[in-house]
Amino acid sequence: MSAGWWSSCSPSCKWPPRVAVELDREIVRKPEWAHAVVRPGAQVEVVWFVDGG
Repeated sequence: MSAGWWSSCSPSCKWPPRVAVELDREIVRKPEWAHAVVRPGAQVEVVWFVDGG
């Protein structure tokens, strides 16, 4: 995948306000998302947080 892979989701795709992205065990901060490069074999984890009890 190339840089900005998350921007390829449909225009109706809305990211939750509290989301964390990890690329190869390194946190990628939201301002860096557009510049992050996902290479073949990379491990990507996306986690979103919800409130509740």
